[in-house]
Amino acid sequence: MFCVGLYAEMGTLFSKTVSPYRVTFFSGCAFIEGVKRILKCTPSEVRVQTAGGILSVTGQGVWVRLLEGEDLLLSGKITGVTLA
Repeated sequence: MFCVGLYAEMGTLFSKTVSPYRVTFFSGCAFIEGVKRILKCTPSEVRVQTAGGILSVTGQGVWVRLLEGEDLLLSGKITGVTLA
């Protein structure tokens, strides 16, 4: 997801939004920026609404660790991320 973050940063420089959200993966967690609301939260899937669509994070033991503003931190074994 490095490219998405890079394009978002370039968009900021030109005062235009290129990417309405950004996903960054760390060991055992994922950080998602641009979350509008949580639609579903189970141990196997967390589904969120972003300005770009619905983002689905699947895995095992997935849970919301932190939600502050439009920033979301997920923990657990993440096996997939899809945008609908």
